Amino acid sequence: STKTATFRPNAPLRRGVSHTLKLFSSVADVYGNGLGTTFQAAFTTALDSQGPSIYATSPAANDINVPLIPVVAAAFDEALDPTTVSPSSVQLLGPGQTPVAGTVTYNSAGLQTVFVPTSNLAPSTTYTARVTPGVKDALGNALAANREWSFTTGSTATPQTLRIVGNYLDVARDNELDGKYDAL
Repeated sequence: STKTATFRPNAPLRRGVSHTLKLFSSVADVYGNGLGTTFQAAFTTALDSQGPSIYATSPAANDINVPLIPVVAAAFDEALDPTTVSPSSVQLLGPGQTPVAGTVTYNSAGLQTVFVPTSNLAPSTTYTARVTPGVKDALGNALAANREWSFTTGSTATPQTLRIVGNYLDVARDNELDGKYDAL
């Protein structure tokens, strides 16, 4: 009768790479019967064809009392092509879908897009963050659809904690995506 041997690698195989599986003639069944000859099979793992996903945002959807100069971030499940993270693909919109001026960066260590407004947002106002399919992963797969979430600013300027924004040698991490950096 036919028996099946299953090979499970210790780590995921790299995508889009040719692999060769060899069973040497010394492989034997429980009775000591060997294969007789070496068996060899080649295969190529499939390329990633799925776009990135956002699994967390900051501020969170429907947050209230958000600081007037928030760090608006979206955390992704995989590395992005940094050239696709731009003001046209990562946006903050005010009342009437009016674009808010700001700086857009990509935090490759945290797999986050980051938007910081140039000036204070209006108090007690609802804003919508938008990430578009213009954002692509490292293999060129686009975000499936616009991802939007809204938040409302507080009524007054709240004291700000230290925030580091930009590309620096040290990497600041916002682990809770609450707009406050937890580690440098």
